[in-house]
Amino acid sequence: MSIHADLSDLKTPEPLVTMTNMQQLQNLNTSFSLQTWLELQTSLIDGAFAGLLTIKSPEGRLEPKALCESQDVDIDLLAEITERGLEQGEGLVLELEAISESGCQCYALAYPVANFSGTDTESEIFAVVTLAVEAMSADKLSVAMQQLQWGCSWLQLSSLYSRQLQGGVTDARLGDSVSLLANVLAQPNFDAAAMRLLSDMVSKLDCEMVSLGYRKKGSIEICHLSHSAQFGKKMNWVRAIEKAMDEALDQQITINYAPGGGAKNSGLVIVAHAALALQQQEENILTLPIFIRQPDGLIDAVGALTLERDIDAPFTEADVEYCESVIALAGCVLEDKRENAKSIAIKVLDVGRDQQQKILGPDFWGRKLVLCAVMFLVLFFTFAQGEYWLSSDGAVEAAYQRVLAAPYDGYIDDASVRAGELVKKGELVFSLDDRDLQLERLRWRSQKTKLSRQYQEAMANHDRAQTNIIAAQLAQAKAQLKLVESKLERANQFAPFDGLIVSGDLSQRLGGGVAKGDQLFELSPLGQYRVELLVRESRIADIQLQQKGRVYLSALPDDPFDIEVTNITPLTRSKDGASYFSVEAKIANSNEFLRPGMEGVGKLYIDDRNLMGIWTRELSEWVRLILWRWWS
Repeated sequence: MSIHADLSDLKTPEPLVTMTNMQQLQNLNTSFSLQTWLELQTSLIDGAFAGLLTIKSPEGRLEPKALCESQDVDIDLLAEITERGLEQGEGLVLELEAISESGCQCYALAYPVANFSGTDTESEIFAVVTLAVEAMSADKLSVAMQQLQWGCSWLQLSSLYSRQLQGGVTDARLGDSVSLLANVLAQPNFDAAAMRLLSDMVSKLDCEMVSLGYRKKGSIEICHLSHSAQFGKKMNWVRAIEKAMDEALDQQITINYAPGGGAKNSGLVIVAHAALALQQQEENILTLPIFIRQPDGLIDAVGALTLERDIDAPFTEADVEYCESVIALAGCVLEDKRENAKSIAIKVLDVGRDQQQKILGPDFWGRKLVLCAVMFLVLFFTFAQGEYWLSSDGAVEAAYQRVLAAPYDGYIDDASVRAGELVKKGELVFSLDDRDLQLERLRWRSQKTKLSRQYQEAMANHDRAQTNIIAAQLAQAKAQLKLVESKLERANQFAPFDGLIVSGDLSQRLGGGVAKGDQLFELSPLGQYRVELLVRESRIADIQLQQKGRVYLSALPDDPFDIEVTNITPLTRSKDGASYFSVEAKIANSNEFLRPGMEGVGKLYIDDRNLMGIWTRELSEWVRLILWRWWS
């Protein structure tokens, strides 16, 4: 076999159409036999005596569909030439070694047939036609190639019509599926949606009965039948349908059972379907699992749809594809409506069951680790013991305070200290103007001297009555003088002890008047302090005398002070809408930086108890109060 030298410049001509060929092929249609077409093509081409028609399979292999044999040429040779034509993608003319009886040279014509394409891109080759012809000249060989190309146009038209027909059927089925989905979505609840789906499928597929079931506790339970609003779940034919659904779900595949022919899907278990068909008078049965994508991404079979049709109307592949498309669209809608129809209790149980399966089953290591961590923490805090400290707001106070008041009505003469300063014992704090007192003292002194002389004169004259009168006046003058001297002594106020001026500032009132008894300064001793703690009334029962604790002051956060409860006052005060008891505690380790008025947080140690009880005490007490209010 070799390529003919004289025909190397042979080009693919335009198709040649003749009236004779037109009359012979005018009745061809899509149902025309490929074998008949090849025989007719061989008879129409002058000199053709053998032929081979191959069609490309979906897997990409060439499969012979029609053959015209001859003793003058080997079929294997034609097959080899066919593959060469497919590889090159264009028409081939090859010279054969065979010589016909008339003495003409034999040639092989290979022509790849491509689908019609609506674009300028290269079309896909779907068939190759190879003919063995005898030709006396190049012109006859060219005419033969023209006639072969013209005849291949029917294959192209047939392929185009088949693709358009298949596309039209697909579009029609898709339209029916979308229409059915719209009908299902329009229903208010699961029961109505399921019955609408079953009734539509009965009418569109001409079925005797359509059944819908969902998995419950590991097996299928029928929830709706197309021709029965009510049915007994323990009836034999209902149980037979459920077993057929279980059979399909266990294998997770569509089962198309036809009586006498077994399952159209080879290698499947069809025992339950055979029993159902026998019980239902040899009906055709189609069972489709309902697959739903779960929130975790896994696809799970949750139910099944079983269709029953008369024995004379088996389910075709097109019917199966249509039903699968319907289930793919409507299955998710039905599942959503079924989940929404469940009560809250059942939803909670389903969620709990799902989480239990994820925790106890394989994978989901994150959930398992989180659960183990939570269990460890719960066990730890349930049995762990800790110190229970009661926290409260606290403020530092002086153990006692001395008030320095005005000893008499007068005017401020000097004030050398003010609030916040430290004073030593005997140090002058303030003084009042004593000039009026000095004059008054001189007056009473002179009065006393005068009365003393009169008293002596009366005594010398032995005038008893006058003596008594003057003696009384003299005593009065002495008392007044003593009072004035006492005031003069108190005109200067000195610190009675080493301490801190807590309040008072007379530096801006020099020369101002004060009344007797006016509080001018407050003085507290150094190193003698106590803490006032405000304890909520709900925690006052935990407080006892001599309890130990600590206080942390805002001004000295790094220096905690040890305290001990010394007094629990029965008086309460309101603060921020709550009632508090005042608890006094003495400070055991004061320092030079401690000052009255400092505030902070005090903590009193109560006892050792369970950590969980410490943290949940307020919540548990609140719950007990609420329950007591409602139920008691």
